[in-house]
Amino acid sequence: MRFVLHAGVVLALVAACASSYCGDVRGACYMMLNACFIQLLLIEDQVARK
Repeated sequence: MRFVLHAGVVLALVAACASSYCGDVRGACYMMLNACFIQLLLIEDQVARK
């Protein structure tokens, strides 16, 4: 499960870079927010396990 979340973060960041490179600023911002949200879920998951 954790690996899937990490893969999601990496994919979202790559997509954000690709979007910004293509000039799609709004899409890039959305992807970055998505990556941050996934990262927050990851942190919550780790805290819950302790």
